Amino acid sequence: MNYVQGLKFRRDELKAVKDELEAKLKPVLKEYDAIMNLLKVVEAEKYVQNDYPLKGKLQDKVLFAVNELKKATAHQVIDFMRQHESDISESSVVVTCSKLFKTGILQKDNDKGRESIYTIKL
Repeated sequence: MNYVQGLKFRRDELKAVKDELEAKLKPVLKEYDAIMNLLKVVEAEKYVQNDYPLKGKLQDKVLFAVNELKKATAHQVIDFMRQHESDISESSVVVTCSKLFKTGILQKDNDKGRESIYTIKL
């Protein structure tokens, strides 16, 4: 066996080991990702449930509304909030949704300006 054949043989051995390890690792990574997503949902819900009644800040109210609606445009959040309070500034809710998106707490399911649909980021 010459040098090149030896390298090709070793490559094939390593590829077999690599494929075997990837096959074992794939379900572990899938389960890990699923657990991480569940933890993110739990943390987001805990944040909303714990902070909304205590702080009463606009961002907490927006998060509470998005959590209750599951998916919502800024205007749907405004309508939801008006059911609970009468004095809501539309522009401040739109800006708050945008800020929460920029900080990574909310995500946009589409990007249509004021009609973007927000969800709590998973």
